[in-house]
Amino acid sequence: MHIPIFINQPDEDDFYFNIPKSIRGDLLRKLAEARIEKVFCGHYHRNAGGEWISKEDNTKKVECVVSSAIGAQLGDDVSGVRVVEIREDKITHAYYGVDNIPEKVLEDE
Repeated sequence: MHIPIFINQPDEDDFYFNIPKSIRGDLLRKLAEARIEKVFCGHYHRNAGGEWISKEDNTKKVECVVSSAIGAQLGDDVSGVRVVEIREDKITHAYYGVDNIPEKVLEDE
């Protein structure tokens, strides 16, 4: 999704770069109920993120991963890409600056 659910903390104040608190909690609960564990976002033009854990069931968690941009940086991050690897048992991700993208990024290759 483009606009992050939150930047660093699920209970952070509303501002231009996150989804309003008035819908954030309900959205996070729905994502957790659907067994969505990670949400990848942009819009912030910096790397950020955090984890939401349900107060009712601490096994229900959603990680919000906010990736910087390939250009138009607003913070101290370098232009780059986030590589996401989806396996049957896990999802991993790493951000690489354009000058540091490895030739091989998958675990088993």
